Amino acid sequence: MLKSITQSALAVLWAGVVLFHGGTAVSAAYSRPVVAVVGLPGPSPRQVVLNDLFSSRLGNVIASTGVLSAVNPVQLRRELENSGCVEEPCLLRFAGAASIDLVILITVEERPGYSLVELTCYGAGFPLNGKIIVRHAVIVPSGDEESPLRETGYMIEEESGFFLAGVLRRYRHPVPLKRDRDGRAYAPEGPVLNGDYEVWRRIPADGKNAELFQKVETARFANGGADSRLIKDGDVALYRFDDRARFLDEFYYGRKKEMVYAPPSWQDTFFTVLFTCLLY
Repeated sequence: MLKSITQSALAVLWAGVVLFHGGTAVSAAYSRPVVAVVGLPGPSPRQVVLNDLFSSRLGNVIASTGVLSAVNPVQLRRELENSGCVEEPCLLRFAGAASIDLVILITVEERPGYSLVELTCYGAGFPLNGKIIVRHAVIVPSGDEESPLRETGYMIEEESGFFLAGVLRRYRHPVPLKRDRDGRAYAPEGPVLNGDYEVWRRIPADGKNAELFQKVETARFANGGADSRLIKDGDVALYRFDDRARFLDEFYYGRKKEMVYAPPSWQDTFFTVLFTCLLY
């Protein structure tokens, strides 16, 4: 049976996450996408070790992007375990209420002769509302935990880098807009907008404690502004992180190429077996 979380427990968790990243409910101010990495370790010591290694390396890559903010994973795990919120539906409800934009779940499954590590990223709020952005699975053959820790860390960080590049390539982040005195729409905070962006507007949800969004148009921005009569103060543009995704791809593919020409070692058996991207 799926576990649920009470309203009071959810309020406590929300308050804790605000302390983690300074977030609030959806507001008119720009903030970096907030990422929560949640490990779901199994009972075996190997599962715990692999879960912790992937959590740590994902945190390193998130920090290196310069465009994402991470929730404190240790405190987050403690709060979730204390509240019994360890199932996927509950985690996504919690993330949406706590203004967390992206939830990355790590699961480790023991199979005969190897472990299957699956990384799944969900978009918690608008515009994805709980849908999967990227799923990435890695096979770690049994015995690799005896390899040098530094080499193991390099390989896990490489897989984490490819995974987060896929997330950034497909995720769209709401950037609040305003109109200047000349009637041009622009983002007063956050990135400078150049190119074509979808613009959406919040509308009240009748009889519900939730927000709905309606597409306004696809507007063309140049030098940070768009000449549009349809955009109003408070609308949001869906920003793309293509540059950062490209940077991660180039960096980790470059390092992978260097490792290919290095003398053969244990990492030859550490490989990605699945990479599926589910678009919304």
